[in-house]
Amino acid sequence: MSNCYKIVTAERVLKNCSETDFQRLHELLQPKGDDPDYHGFKLEWDRGDDKLYMYAPESGNEDMLPEKFLEELGKLIELGGDIELRFGYAVYDDKPRPGSAGGGAFAITKEGILVYPRENWEE
Repeated sequence: MSNCYKIVTAERVLKNCSETDFQRLHELLQPKGDDPDYHGFKLEWDRGDDKLYMYAPESGNEDMLPEKFLEELGKLIELGGDIELRFGYAVYDDKPRPGSAGGGAFAITKEGILVYPRENWEE
């Protein structure tokens, strides 16, 4: 049996994130009990520069991020003067075989909505 992983990283940090903002987001991101739909994301906050970084080190699932967390993160994105925070991800399996690796991207908008790029396949 093999294990599939999805590593997710934000393309940049969010600036002007206060300790209060970080604590609120951190609390909203925590799983409730033994939540089987855990999203796998983590936050890091730099006290000296008030910067927030979001990532999933091995099993990220952005579709499972709590709605309230997305709303609050969206407010922080807008506060920084941005329209979205973009993420890239890599998917891989520890047993290489056809179709077991890939990647992609998504963004969280200032409205707290997940958006994905459109793929256009040319023939």
